[in-house]
Amino acid sequence: MIASLPAFRNGIYNGHDLWFHMGRIEAIATELSNGQFPVRFETTGWYGNGYISTTMYGNIFLYVPALLNMAGLATYRCYNIYVILTNIIGVAIAAYSFKGIFKDRRWALLATSTYMLAGYYISNVYMRAAVGEYTAMIFIPLLVYGIYHILFDDNHEGLIRTTLPLVIGTTGIIESHILTTVMVALGVFVFLIIYLKTTIGHIKELLFALVMIVCLNAFFLVPFLDSYTSYDFNASVGTAGENIQKFGLYLDQVFGLFPEGSGSMYEWTSAGEEYTRLGVVHVVAFALMILTIILKKKLALVGISFKRILSIFVIGLIAAWLSSAYFPWGIFSGDNAVSNIMRSVQYPSRYLVIQTICWTLCGTYALRAIVEAIKPDKQVITYGLAIICIGMLALAQTGWFMYTLSCRNYTIQTIEGRDNFADGLYLQVGTDTSDLATEATLLEGDDCTVQDLGYSKGVRQILIDNESTEPATVLVPIFNFKYIRAFDSAGTEYQLESTDGNQYQVQVPAGFNDALSVKSVAPFVWRFSEGVTLITLLAIIFVPALKRGRKGV
Repeated sequence: MIASLPAFRNGIYNGHDLWFHMGRIEAIATELSNGQFPVRFETTGWYGNGYISTTMYGNIFLYVPALLNMAGLATYRCYNIYVILTNIIGVAIAAYSFKGIFKDRRWALLATSTYMLAGYYISNVYMRAAVGEYTAMIFIPLLVYGIYHILFDDNHEGLIRTTLPLVIGTTGIIESHILTTVMVALGVFVFLIIYLKTTIGHIKELLFALVMIVCLNAFFLVPFLDSYTSYDFNASVGTAGENIQKFGLYLDQVFGLFPEGSGSMYEWTSAGEEYTRLGVVHVVAFALMILTIILKKKLALVGISFKRILSIFVIGLIAAWLSSAYFPWGIFSGDNAVSNIMRSVQYPSRYLVIQTICWTLCGTYALRAIVEAIKPDKQVITYGLAIICIGMLALAQTGWFMYTLSCRNYTIQTIEGRDNFADGLYLQVGTDTSDLATEATLLEGDDCTVQDLGYSKGVRQILIDNESTEPATVLVPIFNFKYIRAFDSAGTEYQLESTDGNQYQVQVPAGFNDALSVKSVAPFVWRFSEGVTLITLLAIIFVPALKRGRKGV
């Protein structure tokens, strides 16, 4: 409820990416109304030139606000409902995951409160309006528990049930934000390398989980990889030579106490970026972990669990370095696969997400170790006092953020998003959007008239009457993404060719007098991937149930 308070208002605070995501919600609603499922291509993007954010960004969870939008609810209300639902589901996931890790409801409650009121999470929700990132964040605890359950728990009941937390957690991240997926994958990789012997001992479960994750997300991964490897996008090659170190955080942000609800992203400074402060709760968690390391002998922390949490602490430190302006990001400014992947995070501050989960685990572990070192008859009182203190710090941190948000931000009550909602990350390098044609026009030919009828049910209709004895070339104002096809009324396909501006053009023969229907047509391999996802989902649901039924017999 505390994290959701601003979403109960009759309006919405303006966030960095708010208009983009409101536009995504409306675009998904439009394409679902057009009969496109799953949504792969937004006809409304870039003033009718189309966009593929639904292919390049996981969007399955945005179907919820999109369906509400289709039912007639104002877009900003749909968004607020999405925020509330995300927070509720996030609390449930965190409580379940942390209970599985700490084997104690009391410490799970502390970890859940710490995580869901984290400065970076609240900033993502209300200041950055980073829908993909804050949605992905609610699944990270489940992924962490999934790794823990496979490697360190003994009560395994079949491959599917054993790997299910990891499969669902990873799927939630993939379907929310691919960049968070990359960062989390790096953290998991480091952890598995540290525990290489244990990893090898459970390689069967891990490989099975990997196969399940790939199959369950095939409907998204196949179109994404097909598109990503087919173009030189601004998001990757277009940033070659750029050193994102200039967007790195400074110590007053990495260990900043009270994030604020204002500011933007600036180069080589922390001024005006107060919303990226880590937050006092996680700074205290970091300090508690340092104290625990110093007092490890007095606290008798020499077991396997201490080594595990120490590994997580090291990963958190690496993430803190990566998020900062002190990491030499210039080494990844080249045009190669590794550099493109590393640089794709765009802003180093995104590694705060790794710090947040690591410090949550470390702080909870450290406080538990300190409390359990006290005499048993005083542990309950000590725990209660610790909960009160951490709770007050969390409330103060969140309260200050929301106070500054309300004072320095403005409220939006508009019903609709913006026509130019699409970003330019997944446009091809060299695409000029400053002088963008939005209607079909004649490029070459005489005695030919062109009338752009616009879109109808996701199909762009262009009426062409070529009275000339020579072929005519017509501009089709749709970006040259793959699988855009043109047909006449008889179903004959016409070849589309790319223009210098990365739009399409089509040549029609002399005497052509018909309407061309231009639309996005998903290839067979995309449809096949959807089938793989469906079969995998059914297997996850029914196979364990069938096995339990056989045991009952």
